[in-house]
Order: sequence, then C-alpha cells, then structure tokens
Amino acid sequence: MESRYALLKNPENLTEKQRIQFQAIRDGNYQVAKVWQVRENFKELFGKQDDKGSGLLLFLKWVSDSVERKIKEVDKVAQVFQDHLWGVVNAIGDKDQQCPWQKGSTGRYGK
Repeated sequence: MESRYALLKNPENLTEKQRIQFQAIRDGNYQVAKVWQVRENFKELFGKQDDKGSGLLLFLKWVSDSVERKIKEVDKVAQVFQDHLWGVVNAIGDKDQQCPWQKGSTGRYGK
C-alpha cells in the first residue's frame, strides 16, 4: 500500500524508503512502471513548444509511444486525448501552461 505513494509523489519529495521502493518498481518490468513512464512523458509535453505544429508532432509521438505499450487503460486515455486533440495541442504550445504535476518530471520529451 505504501509503495503506491512512491509512484504518486514527485521524485524530489520521496523519503529514502520511498525512493528505494520507487527505484525497485521503476527498474522492474512491471505494468505500473510502464504506466508511470507514460505519465512522466506526458508531463514533459507542456509549456515547452514554440508553436502548435511542434506541439502536435510531440503529442502524436506521445500517443504512438503510449499505445505501443499495449496497456488497455493507457490506450483509453490516449484516445480521450486524441478526441480533444486541439485543446491538448493548444495547452502544450502555451509557454505559460504547466501540467498540474509538472514539477520534478522525469519524462523523455522536454527540457
């Protein structure tokens, strides 16, 4: 039960025990670790792009990477985001917009 907090908290806010649990989960080949990485990658999309075209390309790459994992729940989320494509792209391209859990992100798409 306590280990779920290790995935929900930003890495810089983890206790030493949670950091150890987090690393074990992240380094394992667990489905929850894959879902966590999808979330981190999504966080990296926000506030980084200069224009909607770049935001669109990165979002489409995120969708592709996410659905390749073949996790039913992730596929559903990706579909919802695709259904609201231009709202997501507008948010990604807004330099002042941050995903609510952006601080401390460790995804693959930005910085």
